Amino acid sequence: MTSTAKTIVISGGTDGMGRALASTYLDRGDTVVIIGRDAAKAATLPGAHFILADLSLASENRRVLEEINARYPAVDALVPCARYFRSNRFVTAEGVARHPTGPTCYVLINPGPVSTSFAGDYDPATAAHVAALQRHGAPVGEGIKPIIARLDNLTRHLLRSQEK
Repeated sequence: MTSTAKTIVISGGTDGMGRALASTYLDRGDTVVIIGRDAAKAATLPGAHFILADLSLASENRRVLEEINARYPAVDALVPCARYFRSNRFVTAEGVARHPTGPTCYVLINPGPVSTSFAGDYDPATAAHVAALQRHGAPVGEGIKPIIARLDNLTRHLLRSQEK
């Protein structure tokens, strides 16, 4: 089977699992679009396309979607790896309150505890939990394997359905 280059969009692609996934797909020759907050970190991934954004803002989410739609005719996968944890209530610049007790709406795949970079504003109990995750979580390279397998399987399925 011949491989067709894909366009993969990864939020949080400058650190941890998102970065490892971005690197994997860049090495394969795919188009990788990273959405994140740190252009300097993105610059260390040659070939990646970077969109600077604060995804806590609804307006930024809309702008990012518009930019992706304008620049890329098709997106093969959207991989949400951005994670900024807060122990306390936070109000965005748009006046929207965010609180850590809110429900998670959708998870594509959760590989379990992974020792990755953690960013956030932690209370002491949460900071201790994060430290334990960093010590005992699986390496990032292991954590991305089930995600890559899922994305690759989806791509094979989509290619087969287009051949019919």
